[in-house]
Amino acid sequence: MKFPNDRIASFVCSFGCQQVSHYEVVGTKGSIRVDPAYEYADETGFELKEGKREHTLVTGKRDQFAPELIHFSGCVLCGDEPRPSGFEGLADIRIIEAIQVSIATGEAVALAPFNPPTSKPTSELINEKPGVKKTELVKVQSGSKD
Repeated sequence: MKFPNDRIASFVCSFGCQQVSHYEVVGTKGSIRVDPAYEYADETGFELKEGKREHTLVTGKRDQFAPELIHFSGCVLCGDEPRPSGFEGLADIRIIEAIQVSIATGEAVALAPFNPPTSKPTSELINEKPGVKKTELVKVQSGSKD
């Protein structure tokens, strides 16, 4: 993806490859790697590099998904607008469709400005839950290739 001021972002995402749970953001002054990044039953590790300096941080186990479910179900019961709203998903779909058009045509696709009418999540929505017990797979294999 190209951004103003000659900034470029590159993404690779797949569920059909080696099972991994990390992401890395690399910039001109440093990088951050989060590993594991998407687990509900493990600690999360961060590796921050800036020049020759390196810093590692490990957070405690916590369930990232339960607070989202609690918030959403509360909104359904009370008739409130969930945050993030469906407009966040719509923004994602616009990007995915533009990527598909770009792949098909070999051309860059410009997106019109998108200003959703709802507010973004704030720190008041923070609701931390303890990590869950990692479940064992029974007579099945992981969806990712090993």
